[in-house]
Amino acid sequence: MNKKRWKGKALVFLLMAAVLALTLFPVWWIVNISLKTADQALTMPPKLIFRPTLENYKEVLFGAAQNASGRWVPTTKGFLKQAGNSICICLTATGIALAAGVPAAYALSKFSFKRKQDISFFILSTRFMPPIVVVIPLFLLYRQLGLMDTKVGMIILYTFISLSLVIWMMKGFFDEIPQELTESARVDGCTQLGALFKVAIPITKQGISATAILTLIGIWNEFLFAVIFTSKNAKTVTLSVMGYVTIREVAWANMAAAGILITIPVLFFTILTQKHLVQGLTAGAVKG
Repeated sequence: MNKKRWKGKALVFLLMAAVLALTLFPVWWIVNISLKTADQALTMPPKLIFRPTLENYKEVLFGAAQNASGRWVPTTKGFLKQAGNSICICLTATGIALAAGVPAAYALSKFSFKRKQDISFFILSTRFMPPIVVVIPLFLLYRQLGLMDTKVGMIILYTFISLSLVIWMMKGFFDEIPQELTESARVDGCTQLGALFKVAIPITKQGISATAILTLIGIWNEFLFAVIFTSKNAKTVTLSVMGYVTIREVAWANMAAAGILITIPVLFFTILTQKHLVQGLTAGAVKG
């Protein structure tokens, strides 16, 4: 019996190792290319043993017209500025979306009013439409309002894009809170806002963290609106990768280094908040 159990565990371990290897292989491959020279990145078959270099990261961060060997390099001297734009836009848009979306989700979950289902469906329906459909009217509107290539314009755009996600995710978490908890807070003298901030939000803080992570990652990785509505001043970091595709060549090593640098902030943020991703706080609070 113990032998069969050991074989079963070994099989599960091997399957998990295989899935993990398949999942991490693209990440390893990009890191591998980012540490190669331009010539090594194009070598076929690929070199697995080589002397790693950080020159690609230096060129991405600080820009270079040519590298040490005299090879022409697509320059992206604005990478750090673009990274700053992305951080500013992501954090601000995520914060505003949460500040507006969490109370809206609470209202849809706990209040009773006319056409509640219609409003809920309308909010959800904004996720059905492909983003490319609204590009032209938004472009004309932004041009008239002078919001093209501005961080304010991108923050407004990403906030409205993220609101439906925030509202529907948080509505699911608020639905799990027993009505008795909020009603008891009202009996103790809390207003509706008091019940939200003193009862509902503390219970659903894990859900808020998960929603914030998904919202931030979605904004950070967004490309379509960034490439259309920005050109210089509000250009985001995801657009920097485009700089390595030129009429002369595709600078694969530099592009891989840029991809790794773009991934690091989101990875760092996720690691910091990973403990809040485990759901179940609501059940624990009710049982307590």
